[in-house]
Amino acid sequence: MVRSATVRSVATFWLPFLTAPGLPVPEEFAHDGTNCASFPGREPMTSQTADAAAPTPASTLGDELDNLRAEVQRLRLEYGTALQTIRDLSAAVAARDEFISIVAHELRNPMGAIVVSASNMIYKAEREQDPPPWIKPCLSTLERQTRTFVRRATTLLDVKRLATGDFHVDRDIVSLSDVVSDVVRDLSAEAERARCELRLSIEPGVVGTWDRVALEQITMNLMSNAIKYGAGRPVETSVTCTGKDATIEVRDYGAGISEDERSRIFERFERAVVPRGSKPGFGLGLWITRQLLVAHRGEITVESRPGVGSVFTASLPRVIHETPR
Repeated sequence: MVRSATVRSVATFWLPFLTAPGLPVPEEFAHDGTNCASFPGREPMTSQTADAAAPTPASTLGDELDNLRAEVQRLRLEYGTALQTIRDLSAAVAARDEFISIVAHELRNPMGAIVVSASNMIYKAEREQDPPPWIKPCLSTLERQTRTFVRRATTLLDVKRLATGDFHVDRDIVSLSDVVSDVVRDLSAEAERARCELRLSIEPGVVGTWDRVALEQITMNLMSNAIKYGAGRPVETSVTCTGKDATIEVRDYGAGISEDERSRIFERFERAVVPRGSKPGFGLGLWITRQLLVAHRGEITVESRPGVGSVFTASLPRVIHETPR
């Protein structure tokens, strides 16, 4: 009882200083019979004074609605700007793809005449009694490389169809072992110029139902990249068969690819950091490679470490197992 009286006496003494005019009285003193009007300078708070001190619910709701309207207007403007940007970018991409198709078409047409001329010269050289020993190998190389150029230009023409997933796969019974061997032979001169030793491990008789031109393009892209980015070092290519799948693996010991670059190198017009002195490119090779593999229900993966090198692995389902035609 003494302690309680002491607490109340202290509170009663400080109450006039803590409850200045316009401030609410603490609840424990407002309802216990204490007459606040007896304190100097303190008037009892009426309900009218309390209502005037707080904002009315209607005004608060109106402010919130005004803020929401302003936010909606701002979002509408941002949406309109973003939509127009998307339209502009889509038009630019369509124009770019159309330009690539036109260029590829114009570059491919003259090559047909060169292929025919090279084939005719080979035919005549084979029927000559004593032709120069160098002429037939040179003409054969000319014909092979020109045909390769035509095939690559044809693939470039299919960029639109590859992008939309409407690419037609011309399936036939094909020996992947033979395809990779032919591509290695075609790239031997390029590898020699880049001082790259080509190391092969090709399992014989790896056969499936694939598009031969697509397989050539896949192998060509992977090996060309390895030679480009691993100049002066060995390039290892292997072909293996694991049950229902066939695998092409290409390993280089070049600069390697960072983790950030690995996430985008399979996109159109994207390239990893280009080494000084390497050949320029469009950044379409790996994108086309992946699209061709997807069209075959296959996949491609990459493992790489900067300064160590890269390993690209392309896997394709074989579908059937028969002797190639």
